[in-house]
Amino acid sequence: MIIPEIARWSQTPVEIHRLAFSHPNVRTRERYLALSKVLDGLAPYRVAEAMKKSETTIYTWLRRYNKLGPKGIEYKHTGGRPPSFPATGG
Repeated sequence: MIIPEIARWSQTPVEIHRLAFSHPNVRTRERYLALSKVLDGLAPYRVAEAMKKSETTIYTWLRRYNKLGPKGIEYKHTGGRPPSFPATGG
């Protein structure tokens, strides 16, 4: 099982949990929530079930975090039509 290497990136479980509920981007919050649940001892496949995501997605987020740190799980818009209205930060 892969676990988030938070010490490598100078983060704490409390900080990960806080970011899961306060990060400005909803998709990044979702990724931090997955990390938080794995840190709490939940198996990645259980996290996937609870979040209605594929197990592969959860493992991808964990690997990206371990390899690149917080930047690895930040959501980045990669294409598609630009939004009609500017983001409101929430």
